[in-house]
Amino acid sequence: MQAEWTEEAIQRITTENSTLKPRVRQLTSDNRTLEERLKAARGLSNERPWLTFGGGGG
Repeated sequence: MQAEWTEEAIQRITTENSTLKPRVRQLTSDNRTLEERLKAARGLSNERPWLTFGGGGG
């Protein structure tokens, strides 16, 4: 199957791609940060099983 692309379609897709690239980078960075925080929290929980996360404190 061969598709023919109009100049307008190519420009629209190129623009959308350029817009999405920084968003993907930001989401990837945010995800990495959250994974690191989760790993740290799990490690802390394993080291101190008496700690609860949720304000129970009791």
